Amino acid sequence: MSSREDVVRRVFDVTDKQVELYSKVLDLGREDIRSQLLEIGSRINQISHRVDKGVIDWDEAIGVLNEADAELERIKKEVERVKQTDLCLDQLERELDNPTSHYPRCLLINEIGGIAEASGEEAEKAKSFLCQLLNSKNFPDKFLAYCYLSTNRLNEVAATALKAFVDNPQNAEIIAMAIRAMRRKKAPNN
Repeated sequence: MSSREDVVRRVFDVTDKQVELYSKVLDLGREDIRSQLLEIGSRINQISHRVDKGVIDWDEAIGVLNEADAELERIKKEVERVKQTDLCLDQLERELDNPTSHYPRCLLINEIGGIAEASGEEAEKAKSFLCQLLNSKNFPDKFLAYCYLSTNRLNEVAATALKAFVDNPQNAEIIAMAIRAMRRKKAPNN
């Protein structure tokens, strides 16, 4: 059974998350996400007012706040996936091959990895390109490609390429570093 203190604490937690996301979304200029966050903020305020007046069941309030928190988590993942360039997959690949590109390689590979995390034909092309990067002479290229490929659903060709990469003892250091990095990213409070 929830108490008033539980609800108030949850209101603060969810409000903090909403405000943090709102500031990120303002920087990105995403009006669609901004309006979703405003609507969630409105629901949080309604719950807060009802709690102050004592006209809501505490468990009901916690349920509504948990739903708002789940929506905020979904929006947070969407905001994290927002591309930092306006380049399509073909342009990203060309920029990677261009020695005079003004984009850092890691940014371009992260953009390709973001495309690979989606579904559809473009995602499969992005995964194929990441598979090619597993054979790169560039350590960071291999590292990023491995990170994205090891956390995505793969078609048979990509799964075979990833297995060959993992089975190669020369890649043990990259794999160990990638696993540590992915664990840190998944750890709470990051």
